Parts: sequence; C-alpha cells; structure tokens
Amino acid sequence: MTLAIVSLLWDANPHSQSFSSMYDESWVEKLYLGFERNLTRDFEFILYTDRIRQFSVPVSQVALRAITPNYGHCILPYSMGRPMILVGLDTVVTGNIDHLADYCLDGGRFACPRDPNYAHQVCNGVALVPEGMQHIGQQWAGQNDMDWVRKFDPAVIDDIFPEQVVSYKGHVKKHGLGDARIVYFHGEEKPHQLGGLDWIAQHWNGEDMAERQTMDPRSGNHPALLPGEVVKGASGWRDREAKAERRLQKKTDTERASIRAARAGLKASLEAAPIAAVMAKKPEPVEEPVDAVEAVEKAAPAADLYSEMSWDDLRAFYEEIIGEKVGHRMKRADVEAALREAE
Repeated sequence: MTLAIVSLLWDANPHSQSFSSMYDESWVEKLYLGFERNLTRDFEFILYTDRIRQFSVPVSQVALRAITPNYGHCILPYSMGRPMILVGLDTVVTGNIDHLADYCLDGGRFACPRDPNYAHQVCNGVALVPEGMQHIGQQWAGQNDMDWVRKFDPAVIDDIFPEQVVSYKGHVKKHGLGDARIVYFHGEEKPHQLGGLDWIAQHWNGEDMAERQTMDPRSGNHPALLPGEVVKGASGWRDREAKAERRLQKKTDTERASIRAARAGLKASLEAAPIAAVMAKKPEPVEEPVDAVEAVEKAAPAADLYSEMSWDDLRAFYEEIIGEKVGHRMKRADVEAALREAE
C-alpha cells in the first residue's frame, strides 16, 4: 500500500488559536515540496480540508464535514487505515526520511514524539502510522486529539530515531538543527517568522543554497560543483536539480551539453558518492557535442540513458518519441517505462 503523507487545512474559525490562523494553500505546497525533496519512496499527499482548493502540486483532498473544524479533527486521518506520516502544516522536512517512511510501511506500533514540555508523555506533532490503525479514528467521538492519541500507547519516536523528529522550540532553537529530519512547530514562532535562518530558507522557502556562501552541510552538495551536479538521496536534491536545469537555460548550447555530459558521467560512476569523492573525480567537459541528448548518450551506457537524463530532457524526449505531453500525475518511473516499451 502506498504511503500517505497527510495534513489538514481549514479556514480560521472561533476554535482557531492565533498561532494557527495564518495557514493557506501556500503552506500546503511548501509542505508537499519538502516531502518531495526528501523522500524517494512513492507517496500520496492527502489533505483533509473544509473546502475544495486549488494547488500547483498533486494533492488529494478529503472533505472535513464539520461546519467549524477544530484540532480534534486531526484524528480523522487514522480512519483510513493506511500507512501514513501525519503532520501539521507548520512542519519543515530538513533531511532524507526514507527510513521514517519504511517504519510506517513495515508495520508495528504507531509512534509519536516525546512531548517537549512534559517528557513523561508523547505529543501528536508528528505521527508515524503503520497500516491497520483505523480503530483510532473510528472510535474517536470528539475527544481532545492529544489525549486521545495517548490512550493508544504509541511508541516514542525519540527512542527509535533519536533527535530526528524534533520540536523547534524544544530542541532546535536551543541546540541547533543537528541531525533533524523533521522539525515541527507548536505555539508561537512559525517558519514564516524565521526566514533569516539558512535552514528555513533552504528547506521551507526552497531557496537554492548553492547561490550562497553558507549552506546546510548535510545536503550533500557544494557550490564548487558544476551546475547541475547533484548527489541523489541528499536532502533536497530534486529541487536543486530542477533549479540547476533552469540555470542551464541561460548558457550556450555547447556549455549546456558539456555540463550535462559531465553530470551524466558523474552519476553513472559516483551515484550518491561522498562529496570528497565527487570533487576528486570530476571529469573534463565533453568537447563540442552536437546537442545535450547526444552528450548524455556518449557519457552513459545506452541501457541507463533514461535514468541518467534530467527531468526536463526526459520529458522532452518522451514528447518527441511518444508524441504527447507528460501527464500531470505521471511519475518519472512511468515516463521511463513508457520510453523503454516504445524502443
């Protein structure tokens, strides 16, 4: 069963606290992109919402039937019985979370973080939920969501993945980001008020840190790399790869082809390599290739052509070979499979 990433959004109402009355569609899109950058497992992003909304990212919407939703409705997603990561909109994904997804997909106890204010109990800032937990939602009858979750004796995320799912106020503000992969916010101080922090700019605003002198060292990338060189699996690699492609469009055809060929060679031989190895083995640019696609073909074995192409090149190749545009919901694996089938 596909992993669900789940959050909730409703217009501010009398039940809303001042610190959670600013949410809108942009928060949903930032959250989606945070997961998309840091998760290589297939997932469906599901939003429980009070009305149908428009998004520029793929979001499945489930209607909240309450006239004035409240925080207790955060229990409803459990009713699906699906493996899911349940988070609030005020959540920032700061590193690869494949292992957290696998925890949900492998079954076992659902897990919540230790309450940053009361260490003897958990809170529901984030929940890692395996399949089969629908009874938690189905038995809910309007109780306080935090109290209700505690009744089901969840495992403690802090004990399973220490310092990886943390509170901003309870941990990051005092001790720094460290090895955090998910940062959740509660009460006052939200991500939109902390734009001066590099990690917020990178992981929440999605800024290209390769343009700055300082960057999150856990990202696995470095400003000295050629434009477009990205280590897959590193934090935010998809977003940086897309932005690198946009930068390439400002260069000449020869420059673009040389850079793409160099990147293809790196990916073929050094996939997910440490940054030191990447820098030590950076190949010389290909001299005057005919075009970008031909350069990639020369730099990588034919069998791996599709997996080594950038997303922009892959889409263009798909449209040329298949004769139609890539569908909005098509994943990269679907595009590659269609091209291999057409060979």
